[in-house]
Amino acid sequence: VIAAVSTAGGVGATTFAYLCAAELAARGARPLLIDAAPGPGSGLADLVEQGRYRQQLSGGDLDWDQLNRTEGEISASHLSAALPVVDGIAVLTDTVAGAQRTPLLPAAVAAGRTAFDAVIIDSGQRADVMSSLGEQLEKLLVVARASRRAVDSARRVLRGAAPWEAVVALNRRAAPGWGPHEVAEELSAPVAADLAEQKWLARSDDLSDAYELLRSARGASMIAELLDALGVDGA
Repeated sequence: VIAAVSTAGGVGATTFAYLCAAELAARGARPLLIDAAPGPGSGLADLVEQGRYRQQLSGGDLDWDQLNRTEGEISASHLSAALPVVDGIAVLTDTVAGAQRTPLLPAAVAAGRTAFDAVIIDSGQRADVMSSLGEQLEKLLVVARASRRAVDSARRVLRGAAPWEAVVALNRRAAPGWGPHEVAEELSAPVAADLAEQKWLARSDDLSDAYELLRSARGASMIAELLDALGVDGA
């Protein structure tokens, strides 16, 4: 169980969460991608909607809103059969305004651990998600830009992340004088991925466009190394 958290809006936690899940699916694993901060503007909700529009969606239509109205315990078999699947990834999300599903999250993760090979949680900027999961959470992926401001934000996230082991992924253009070495030294955490600025990706509104990164040798290698650092290389 991995939670991806960003140090600022738009820094790329959703993109990295999706890429990790997509690479696992490409390897034949069954990943579950959970949107822990759903609502309008959610990249994962849009991913599902685009898959439905293109008729590339399989599975069911279960989302957070429906799950919230379901009585009784969350069933692993129910998640496995009823969640929408896009690009080989089961996705739990929705677009309901102000939807905060933190009370349901631990139960959904517990069911997901039984039904799927890996659970990746897109926490956005909601660091509180970590404390709600407790011992279920195994690794933390902090996505940040290589800059002083981002490092200060990441340090605050990591301060509240103990005892979880954290791995850092860098995204966007680095500030002058900053790079993976400087960030790792400042945070005392390994930098397992460094995605240089992708202008074509920044201009895209479709999260699935990020899949193109996995089609390049460099992009596939980067995500493979990141999964290795997160402890899911054998999936």
